[in-house]
Amino acid sequence: MNAAPYQAVFFDIDGTLVSHRTGSIPQSAKETLLALHERGVRLFVSTGRHISEIRRLAGVLDFPWDGLITLNGQYCFDGKTPYYAQAIEPEDVARLVRRSRELQIPCKFVEEESMYVSAHTDVVRRVQADIHTPLPELGDLSHGLTHPVYLIVTYCTPAQQTELLAPLGHVRSTIWNPFAFDVIHEDGSKEKGVRMTCRRYGIPLERAMAFGDGENDADMLRCVGMGIAMGNGAEVAKRAARFVTRDIDEDGVAWAVRRFGLLPG
Repeated sequence: MNAAPYQAVFFDIDGTLVSHRTGSIPQSAKETLLALHERGVRLFVSTGRHISEIRRLAGVLDFPWDGLITLNGQYCFDGKTPYYAQAIEPEDVARLVRRSRELQIPCKFVEEESMYVSAHTDVVRRVQADIHTPLPELGDLSHGLTHPVYLIVTYCTPAQQTELLAPLGHVRSTIWNPFAFDVIHEDGSKEKGVRMTCRRYGIPLERAMAFGDGENDADMLRCVGMGIAMGNGAEVAKRAARFVTRDIDEDGVAWAVRRFGLLPG
């Protein structure tokens, strides 16, 4: 069998591997991942989720992942050992704590080993239900003043998000739900995680493929040799990709992998 045209494939989780409709990984995608591994292609997760959330998603960690890019590139590890981490600047964390209290906007702080949300509002409940994930534990955001915070989820409208982040100087945010944003360090992104991962494993970027569906996937899709947006993806992801595959529930991952010759058929 000829060598695969790409040495590595990076996968977003929600809307890319895990269907929003079924809450599970399509059988065709499961078979594709295992077949890629058998062919010697390296497999990586690239997600905005924390590892504790990934563990609760049925089936995701059943595959032989070579590495996990979590928290939108802010925390990358091989399953045991971190090889890249970028926390939000402490002064920005402090500003957001104050501002979120003033505006009464619930936020989730994500640290290395834990995450906690400031309130269980109707908006928080709705957003978490949309991604088939239990409510985070309640916690005091002041904890983030003395511990590194790698990602912050803000539960609000776009207009509220602009007002909330106005005093912060070194962050960037991406929307992944009409009422939820990921906030990370301005230098962080899934692209940064992909670049650090490729450097660690000696993989040329042009020999890497990535699948994604959301705004936070766009820079990742642009930086690899073949960025593929899901048919169910956001327009910003489709514009950033070199190719748009079928919907996740129409075997989009399996179809694209075979179309580009990583697997026969």
